[in-house]
Amino acid sequence: MRGPVAALVLLSGVALAQQVQSRIQPQYSEEARIAGLEGQVVVSAVVSSDGTLGDFSIVQPLGLGLEDQAIQALQQAPPANGYPPGVRSNYPVKFTLPLKGSRWHLVRIAFKTPEGASRPTFASANYPRGPGITLAAYEEGRLLSAIKRAAYATISFDIDEHGEPGNFDVLDESEKTWGPEAAALVRNWRFHPGTQNGTAIKVSCEVSFVWGPTDPADPTIAEQLSFFSPPAENFAAAGPAAPRATPRPSAVVEDVTQPQPEYSDAARNAGIEGIVWMNVTVDEAGVPQNPTVTLGFDSVPGSDLTLRAVNAVKAWRFPQVLLNGQPMARKASVRIEFNLTAVRSTIFWPTN
Repeated sequence: MRGPVAALVLLSGVALAQQVQSRIQPQYSEEARIAGLEGQVVVSAVVSSDGTLGDFSIVQPLGLGLEDQAIQALQQAPPANGYPPGVRSNYPVKFTLPLKGSRWHLVRIAFKTPEGASRPTFASANYPRGPGITLAAYEEGRLLSAIKRAAYATISFDIDEHGEPGNFDVLDESEKTWGPEAAALVRNWRFHPGTQNGTAIKVSCEVSFVWGPTDPADPTIAEQLSFFSPPAENFAAAGPAAPRATPRPSAVVEDVTQPQPEYSDAARNAGIEGIVWMNVTVDEAGVPQNPTVTLGFDSVPGSDLTLRAVNAVKAWRFPQVLLNGQPMARKASVRIEFNLTAVRSTIFWPTN
C-alpha cells in the first residue's frame, strides 16, 4: 500500500493511539507500586470491527507485571469510532507515581535469574522525600535543578539468600557521584529472595534511576527516561502485510563518534574540567545549525573550551531522517564533557 491511502492509514493510526492514550487509566501492579517503577509500556494492537482493540503484543516492556496492566487498560478503553478495522498501531501506556514525592525515579529493572529459578520479588523500597542525596552530591544537585537537567545512574547488585542487596557496582552514571548515591538508596531495600528447588539463592539485579524533579511528567525527567526506554516506532498498518511507516526521530541518547573538540594548552595546563551543554537544530541535510550554549565555561578565566565545543559541533554531520519520505529537520541537545583523560560528546534527540 503506497501513496495517499497509506499516509491516511498512518495518520488514522497515530490519531487513534493518541485518542486512546488520553482515555485510559492504567492501574499499577502491587509489586511495581512497592518498587516505585515508572515509565511506559508500548503495546501493539489492532482495531476490531466494533471499534475495540485486540490482537495485543508487547513492543516495549517495563516489568513487574505492568505489561498485563497495560493490556487490561487498553481492553477496557471505550470503542474508537471513525477508524477503519484492521488498523494496527502502537499504544504507549504511561505509568507514573506523582504522589511518591521523591526526586528518585526507578525507570528500569532486570533480574539475572538462573534457569529454572524464580526471581526475587520486592518486599519494600523506601524513597526519601526531598533531595534524598548526601552532601557529596548536593552542589551538583543544586546545579542540575538550576539548569533544569536530570541525573541518571545504572547500578548492579546481588540480592542474597536473605533478600538483602549488596556487592554494588556502578555501570553508568551522568557524573561520578550518582552511582554511589543510587547504591545508597537501594541498600535499604528488601526483597523476598529468589529460589531454586525450594531453596533461597543469590540473584543479580540491575536497575536504572533518574534523579530530578519530583513530578515524573516533568520534561526534564522525560528527556532522561528516553535513554532507558526510547519510545517505540509509531506506526499504523492496514492489515498484517502492510509496511511500517518511517518513524520520527526517537528520543534516544547517542555517543558521538565524530571528531571531538580538543583541549587548548592553556585549559589543559590549568587543569580545567567540566561540561558544555548546548541546543542545536540539525537541518534536512544533517548539518547542525545555530548551536546555543546553555552551560559553559564562560566564568572560567582563560578557558576557550566553550568556543571549541561550539566549533566542533558545527563541523559534525548526521544522516538524513525521513518522515513520509521527506527529509526533516530535528532539534537536539548536546553534552560535551571535558575530562583531562578524554573528551566525550553525547547527543540527545527529544521526542517532540
